[in-house]
Amino acid sequence: MTLPASSADVLCPARCQVGESPLWDPATAALYWVDIEGRAVHRVGRDGRHRQWPVAERIGCIARHAQGGLLAAMETGLFHLRLGDDGSVDAQSLHAVQFPQPTMRFNDGRTDRQGRFWVTSLVRDASAPKEAGALYRCDAQGLAHTGLLGLATGNGLGFSPDGRVMYLSDSHPSVQQV
Repeated sequence: MTLPASSADVLCPARCQVGESPLWDPATAALYWVDIEGRAVHRVGRDGRHRQWPVAERIGCIARHAQGGLLAAMETGLFHLRLGDDGSVDAQSLHAVQFPQPTMRFNDGRTDRQGRFWVTSLVRDASAPKEAGALYRCDAQGLAHTGLLGLATGNGLGFSPDGRVMYLSDSHPSVQQV
């Protein structure tokens, strides 16, 4: 893959409504990301070619799935996505979720060193500061609520190099805390 020569260059000309969740896949030397409001998964491969796949609902974030493809946190739950060469998407529901409000969805998420997928939820209307969001964890036992409640816009998940500290920000304009 050829990287941009300077900060004025771009990797590809893709336009997103809300581009999020960059994911590097070392096995295929490809960069993936989602367009939440555009309801799509994007990829730029080692050849520099941009591809995109439409999905049926808003997609907050992605991670690599242990059996190939992607793990996707979407509006109605977690899905295993297999992206076809023909632009098709095979979306298998893994864990449905019942949010406390009808206008909620999953937002940001990351996988920790143990392979667990951590994901936040939020109320879609950012103008309404409703702190109904929460932190969830998906592991071999399934999708579980962690007990961390009261998030407005859970975002910026990350882990320290030794895996002992999780970083999580609440980035709603009325909250802004880490």
